[in-house]
Amino acid sequence: MEIFAIILTFTVACLRLVGPWAQKILIDDVFIKKNTNLLFTTIMVWWLAIIADIFIEALRDYCFTTVGERTIRNLREELYRKLQKQNVSYFKQNGVGAIMYYFTNGIPAMGNLYQNIIPDILFYFVWFCVSLYTIFKLNWKLSLISIPFLILYAIICKLSIKPVRKSSKKVQENELQISTCLQESILAITDIKVNTLEAWDFQKLVSSLKNSLSLL
Repeated sequence: MEIFAIILTFTVACLRLVGPWAQKILIDDVFIKKNTNLLFTTIMVWWLAIIADIFIEALRDYCFTTVGERTIRNLREELYRKLQKQNVSYFKQNGVGAIMYYFTNGIPAMGNLYQNIIPDILFYFVWFCVSLYTIFKLNWKLSLISIPFLILYAIICKLSIKPVRKSSKKVQENELQISTCLQESILAITDIKVNTLEAWDFQKLVSSLKNSLSLL
């Protein structure tokens, strides 16, 4: 299904190119050259491309969502299987909230990779290649101006990778702390109420949330 979804993504990207092509035909051949014979054909091709795009994109989203959900299920099964093999000391060192965080946040993030990130990367890759080809075809000398900007973009991406990873790691660690605090508080709610520790428990959660806001 992954290969089929990738093929559908490239198909959608190609169908989206029909619109600009149809506009070019309408302006250059229909309106300027007054070739009305092309008007009906161009509009019909454009509309058919739009309709096909709607259905194929829906099918693509379904395929990638299925792949993502299947990935989430497999990862959860594998993680739970590994947890069953751990010693008791492991669960003493890692709280319930920390373990649950990987089930509820970490693994679904991997599913999001298939559902959103990969389709967008493939889609815009096709558009980039077509745009680059079109620019060089129209005026290759003028297109050389874009090369310094591409180099600058690559340098900016290279320089920003490390800070972004560092910030992302801090955010994930803070989310892990909040998840741990919440789930362990809920699990221990009976003991908290018996010992009237609601104020202390609430303050602990507020402290975790403040740390999260400080990262913004």
